[in-house]
Amino acid sequence: MDPAAYRQMLALQDTHWWFRTRRRILSVLLQRFVPVGDRVLEVGAGTGANLPLLARWGAVTALEPSRFAADHLVRHYDVEVVRGAVPSIQTADLGEFHLIAALDVLEHIDDDDGALGCIAECLRPGGWLLITVPAFAFLWSSHDEALHHKRRYRLPALLAKLDTAGFAVAYGSYYNGLLFLPALAIRLADRVRRGSARAGATRTVAPLDRLLEFVFGLETKLIGRLGLPFGLSIVVLARKPD
Repeated sequence: MDPAAYRQMLALQDTHWWFRTRRRILSVLLQRFVPVGDRVLEVGAGTGANLPLLARWGAVTALEPSRFAADHLVRHYDVEVVRGAVPSIQTADLGEFHLIAALDVLEHIDDDDGALGCIAECLRPGGWLLITVPAFAFLWSSHDEALHHKRRYRLPALLAKLDTAGFAVAYGSYYNGLLFLPALAIRLADRVRRGSARAGATRTVAPLDRLLEFVFGLETKLIGRLGLPFGLSIVVLARKPD
């Protein structure tokens, strides 16, 4: 991503409804499936929004290709920071992990199959992989272009890729489904207007921010128990066989 996108992420990651609620959802999912371990890797750690959450499951290593983001992580977080990206990183340099998180990362990578294979090499037998990606190609918008996305996914296709990479899926679902129809309308309007590329989330007024966080947050009651048939994103928790 461009440095401007990282700066925008940094400005919003602690307060914006989407970032806050996604962390709540991922926390619930991890608590339901993944025991605390010793080593955690976040692939594409960005500006560190997820590191405090992941640190509850073990000592975190942050893998990040951007110099801007990596320098921020070194200054502000007590984690090991490695410059690099999958699938090009030498996996022997990283070692093996109990939990690996790739949160809205695969869609940026040309060789996503190679990236999953690389991640599998870094997981110890019985280790866990947590993935989120954007869903449905028909939702493609200027947002995707600004963030240099390569694709959006359907759940069956992503599950097939994980199976090929040797993972056993424990839970997979669309999420952010309660806001699906309003978001679809906005993105279709953006396409009609041929809107210019805009990177990432934008600030919302406080009452709307609270409302969106409340609606999105209702999905914490479902995550890990039931799957949604559609949503703006996909979340998958998979395990490397023993």
